[in-house]
Amino acid sequence: MRVVRDASAVPWLVDVALRDPGAFGAALARGGPAVGAGTPLGLVARVAALGGALISLSLWLTVSWATRPYYYGNDLVYLVAWLPLVLAGAPSFSADALLGARRRWRRTR
Repeated sequence: MRVVRDASAVPWLVDVALRDPGAFGAALARGGPAVGAGTPLGLVARVAALGGALISLSLWLTVSWATRPYYYGNDLVYLVAWLPLVLAGAPSFSADALLGARRRWRRTR
């Protein structure tokens, strides 16, 4: 992280990670699986996709920022790939859609 700090777009974010690397690593270790489980299941899909987008954004602005040639740093592509899920949410075949349909059905009864 110290090597990447000077080449990153947001060195203050690297400084935050360097102050408490255990907490930063724990946050990523919990956030990654939460995003990975929530997105395919469609459970709180927009929140999960936002978490994935934030992880990709932070990795792009810190670690991948100075990668040459640019296409070796794939975090920007992942960030763009998360955006449709952040904006539109999960499709009709998801846990969110199932829970919403169940709530609507209970209201009409």
